[in-house]
Amino acid sequence: MSDFEDKIKELYQSYSTQQKNTKGTKGRADTIQNFRGKVGFNDTGIALSQTAIKKQRNRRAGYHYPQHLQNINEQRKKQAQQRHGITDPLNPFNIKKEKPSTQPAVRRTNYNNFHHEPFRESTVKRNYEYYEVIPKQVKDEINYIIPVERKSKDNNQRLYSN
Repeated sequence: MSDFEDKIKELYQSYSTQQKNTKGTKGRADTIQNFRGKVGFNDTGIALSQTAIKKQRNRRAGYHYPQHLQNINEQRKKQAQQRHGITDPLNPFNIKKEKPSTQPAVRRTNYNNFHHEPFRESTVKRNYEYYEVIPKQVKDEINYIIPVERKSKDNNQRLYSN
């Protein structure tokens, strides 16, 4: 039986090396070429074979949608600006000729104005505005054309008592 066991070992080793050396089974779609020369894809770019599908998956896994598209667009935009000599994207035709500002730069501090009054320097003069006290005007008595007759309380009581 030792001779039989040796033959089985040899057969197993030859079979295992044969399996290791093969790179998968070739299907019918692996031999098809599209007009661009890609193997395993049809003319519209659809993967037909298993190996082409795996390659497509691995390539797509490297992209981070939509960030990689934004990076590509920004790169193309920079190249186009360099080609056409655009330095300012807001002013591509160099129409606006802006003068530099003559005002000093705004001073920035870490002071939070949300809960406190804004920071004021001691050199700033405060302008106090005082108002005049306007005296109350005396109301003039209105003169009607017909003088107003005042009725006494006695006359009113007589009218209602009847």
